[in-house]
Amino acid sequence: MGAQRIIPLDLVGSSKFERYSRISSEDTFNLYESGGALVNQAGYQAVLRIESQSVGRATYYSPKLGEIICVVGLSVYLVNPNLSRVLVGQLENPTGTCSIAENNNDEIAICDGINIFVLNYDADTFTKAPIDFNAGYVSFHDGYFVASVTATNRWRLSSINDGLSWPLTPNTDGVMQSSADTCQAVVRFQNSLYVFGTNITEVWRDAGNPVFPYSRDNNMLIEYGCLNTETIAQGFGLMCWLGFNNVSGPSIMVSNGGPPERISTDGITYLLDTLKNPSDSFATIREEDGHILYAISFVSDNLSFLYDFTTKAFFSTTDHNMNYLPIRSVVRFENTHWFLSKNNGMLYELSTTIPYMSDLVDGPQFTVPRIRITKPYRQPNGQPFAINELNITLDQGTDNQNSYYFNGQKNEQITGTVQLSFSKDGGHTYSDPVDHRLNEVGNRKSRVQFHRLGWANDICFQVRYNSSSRCAIIGGTITIED
Repeated sequence: MGAQRIIPLDLVGSSKFERYSRISSEDTFNLYESGGALVNQAGYQAVLRIESQSVGRATYYSPKLGEIICVVGLSVYLVNPNLSRVLVGQLENPTGTCSIAENNNDEIAICDGINIFVLNYDADTFTKAPIDFNAGYVSFHDGYFVASVTATNRWRLSSINDGLSWPLTPNTDGVMQSSADTCQAVVRFQNSLYVFGTNITEVWRDAGNPVFPYSRDNNMLIEYGCLNTETIAQGFGLMCWLGFNNVSGPSIMVSNGGPPERISTDGITYLLDTLKNPSDSFATIREEDGHILYAISFVSDNLSFLYDFTTKAFFSTTDHNMNYLPIRSVVRFENTHWFLSKNNGMLYELSTTIPYMSDLVDGPQFTVPRIRITKPYRQPNGQPFAINELNITLDQGTDNQNSYYFNGQKNEQITGTVQLSFSKDGGHTYSDPVDHRLNEVGNRKSRVQFHRLGWANDICFQVRYNSSSRCAIIGGTITIED
């Protein structure tokens, strides 16, 4: 046997999504990097049952009204800061993309993928707009509500500050010009209109023209359309979407007002190309403790991941059952994030101060699957080695929960565990997990150790943090011997 050597272990890192697991199965679930450590992504708590038999479709916060618009199924509700709900109207199309916009005349337009309904909160009315087209998406810019005309290359302007007037005139009829395409959505961004097709996106600016007020920016033709308008999310000077065109597969695109960039890595691109139904997707953007996060979920493929613009890295994200993350529409209201779920008719609070997931008001608190899979360790010469010890440095002594739910089972008076398993075949199979109980509250020793892990010439480690408390994994090492 040779001398022992201490090797740094990459317990702090992002998800790489390599093409083959033998290259690397490196992945990080429900954690992201902050301050040189892995810390917990936000958990959530259901706070209000809006409807029992429907699912969330869209939220919008009106700063003028000071309330949230929540669309659940066909029903439109106002929710106030006290979390009281009032039904204000009913939509007609149960399946279309739901979009919401507000003008300067106390009107909120809600598009259900076919129709446009207008809530006038000053007059206390909810009215179906008498439009002569099928509307796919609605937004607002420079006094106009703007809507895409489904299955055509056209888009329409309302009358100035009047969501109930949509005349068909040369002053209100927009047409995609640069390519034969179908208009999917028209979205205001950076004081311009982004007209999304299926294969291209045009940028239009209000030039104050005497007939049609907008002019196309010939210097900003984007050679990607949008695969699903529910993936369009903007905030913090950024707009992201799931792009697509005839010569390439799905790509995650981002613009800061200039030419867009494709932020998909080669691993992410390979993953997107292998999806069975990438168009069955939705996305959100939010700020979380200084991190700007674009999170996208693929429902049919049961997959979610997020891109952290702060660290410029991807991370996996799930619900407590390791299924796709159901956060469909997020708003910030009363200094808190709220969202509706793709899975039910509940309104949720979302925060990193909630280190668990709960789908019912005052219901069970499920542990979040916080998992780090390291990249494989191999010696340059491929020779086998013995792993005598694995050390993990992490935050402990903070769990004051008496019970939590893990794998559907209630665990009474357990502080939580760190669970270790490893793979010697490139992440295809893993060893039986070994648990190390976390310290009680106040016992803040930072080191967890595992011993005598056997021989290998290629090994990666899976560390799972099982606790209803916060998480901070700072690093680790392995001690090996040839």
